[in-house]
Amino acid sequence: MEKKEIRGLIRTFTSTLTEADKAQQAHSVTEQLRHIIIERKPKIVAAFMPLSDEIAIDIADLSALCRIVIPRITSDKHSEATMEFYDYNLADISAGAYGIEEPQGSQAIAADMIDMMILPGVAFTSQGDRLGRGKGFYDRYTSRKNFRAYCIGVCYSHQILPNLPVEPHDKRVDEVVYGRP
Repeated sequence: MEKKEIRGLIRTFTSTLTEADKAQQAHSVTEQLRHIIIERKPKIVAAFMPLSDEIAIDIADLSALCRIVIPRITSDKHSEATMEFYDYNLADISAGAYGIEEPQGSQAIAADMIDMMILPGVAFTSQGDRLGRGKGFYDRYTSRKNFRAYCIGVCYSHQILPNLPVEPHDKRVDEVVYGRP
């Protein structure tokens, strides 16, 4: 299957999940992430504010364990949009690019300061292959010369597939954590 087809099938299946199932799987993923954070002891963890079809991990819960940063998409009319990470502060979040809730802080966190990154995805394999939305924000960010973070993909259980089409620019994650229904 091609990436576009996979994205469509996953989107359709995700739309059939009940709110209770979404909440259960999100809780399961958050608990697994808690254990990983306690074990690995990262100082700074990059997370994300979920879109409606992404698993909604409990960032507030995780922020009790470490410093959390979340992305903001920046763009000007002369260059390609980029993603930078800023401190998570619930009072300082507002809708930004693509309707995603974003931090409004003024000081971006350098890529080499991030110890762990939690990434959303449309689909993953258990080996760490990741299919994103197709804009390449995470692939470009994790390709930065000074990026060193341990990367964890998170998703619902139906988003784990046996294989995915992979291109040279597609970056793998180190670990995949998925919801347990």
